[in-house]
Amino acid sequence: MNNPIKLRLGVVQQAVGEVLMLMDANQGRYLELNETGALILNALLAGANAQQAAEQLSAIYQVSVTQALDDVSKLTDDLIEAQLMEMPN
Repeated sequence: MNNPIKLRLGVVQQAVGEVLMLMDANQGRYLELNETGALILNALLAGANAQQAAEQLSAIYQVSVTQALDDVSKLTDDLIEAQLMEMPN
């Protein structure tokens, strides 16, 4: 089994209503994820791969798996670029 993605050291998450806040103590900033972003991130942090996260998103929001996979990829890329998340070695 592949190691799941993880938040970088110093990044914490907190649900606030229907959004998920990612707070980065190292950089002194935060990012707000909407309900779908939170679903994707939580699935990935729980060990799902991109395909599995996309399938969950597709089932809940009735979008195509292809569109959902694009959304998973975009969010993952954005979080890595923002230095909030890291991929397993």
